[in-house]
This record gives sequence, C-alpha cells and structure tokens, in this order.
Amino acid sequence: MQPDLPATYYLDNVRALFRHVETVYADILDTECLAFLNDFEQLSDDAQRLIVRLLNRSTTLFRQSKLNYAEIGSIPAAIHELKTRAFLEVDPQLQSEQILCLFNKAELIQSHHEPTVLKSLKRQQLDDYLIRENKAGFFLGLLEDDCIISILNQHIYQILQMLFFGNLNQSMTDFVLRDLGLYQYENYRIDFDNRPYRNTEEIQTHWLLHQLEIYLELIDAADQKMLLDCFAGIPDCAEQQSTLFRKSDRLRFKIARQLE
Repeated sequence: MQPDLPATYYLDNVRALFRHVETVYADILDTECLAFLNDFEQLSDDAQRLIVRLLNRSTTLFRQSKLNYAEIGSIPAAIHELKTRAFLEVDPQLQSEQILCLFNKAELIQSHHEPTVLKSLKRQQLDDYLIRENKAGFFLGLLEDDCIISILNQHIYQILQMLFFGNLNQSMTDFVLRDLGLYQYENYRIDFDNRPYRNTEEIQTHWLLHQLEIYLELIDAADQKMLLDCFAGIPDCAEQQSTLFRKSDRLRFKIARQLE
C-alpha cells in the first residue's frame, strides 16, 4: 500500500534540497543563486508553496483563475508577495502565440465574434487563423478578466536541482517516486569534502553544456552556421577524466557527425 503524502510534501522536499545545496556549495555559488535562496527563505509559507507549485510545472505562464491549491490560504496574497520579491511578474507583455497557449479551444471560440466559423478548425488551424486575423481587440478581450503570471528565474531553480542531483536528468519527481516507495536510491555521501562540483566554473560549465544541448535540439539540423556556432560555444575542459570533459566531447562528436 502506497503511503499518503502530506499536502505540503513538495515544499518539504524543496526545502531539504535548498538546505543541502547551501550546506555543500555556499562558498562557490554565484550571487544570483545565493540571492534566490535567501529571498526564498524570507517568503511566507503560502508564497513558498505557490512558487514551488509553479516552478515544478512545465510552463512559465499561468492564468490566476486557473490556480487552485487547497493548501494555500490566499493565492492573490501569495502572488502579490511573490511579485514584490521579484519571483514572478504580473500581466507581462506577451506575443499573440503566448496568449493563445493559455486558453483551450472552447474558450477561444466562445470569445470570438464569429464562433460558428471556427468550430470546424483543428487547434493548430485555429491558432493560425487567429494570428493571421491579428485583431488586437480579441486578444485584449481574452486578458481583460484574468491576471497573467510569468515565473522569473526558473533557470536558477534548475541549477539548484542540478547541484543536488549532480545531473540534469533528475528532478523533484524523483523525490515523489522515492516517497511513494516506487524507487529506491543508493545512499551516497555528498558533503563539502565529497561534492561533484569543486568550483563556480564547473557549475557554469555544466549549465552551459546543458543549454547548448537544448539549442542543438531546437536549431535546423541542416543549418551549418548554427551548428558551427554551437560547436564554438562548447567550453574547454582541461581534465580529460572529468565528467564535464566527457559531456563536452560527446556534444562535439554529435555536432561533427551532423556536419559530416
């Protein structure tokens, strides 16, 4: 029988992760990460709960009307606090494509002045039609009765997870799998004297390699200039036996194979 997790299990896990990262890496964290950890510590419980809920989602844009977390006393108050602390932005400037992604097909059709014309369109066709139509009044109408929230500094949250796990393949989901008893992990000693990253440069190098991997997936595989730009951006790793050297080498080989 799987255990019942407490309502704020996700926050307990994040707090444990942050404490570990501070304990092990405080001396080599950059000012951005240190400020994030310090500011998070100053937040109220409700604000911490909300920002962690949102950071663990796969997107960075949300409609306030769609947020419903029973364990948070006041979502509007938490949003105001998080805005004040620069964890999120309220009602940012958005492109048409970004606005459309926040609404389902039924909502878009209902908001349009000619709904019957749009009902037969598939979702991508509907989006394309609305963008081509480009009626500012339609997009303003979508936003006028709701509050849009944009998460800031999500990359810092990802870096902190990278420091905890030692890789970017694992995430907070692994905590849940462990807590539910679905996965069992080996216990490794990771403390100040046994840490995967020894200096700030190694942290930055691992994160840069991750960003280049994402860039390589997004660019046109036939665009030689973009491939060469990506290749040129790969950092040099002096120690040939290090994990980062192997990561950078694999990325070089991947690009070279594509160029060939």
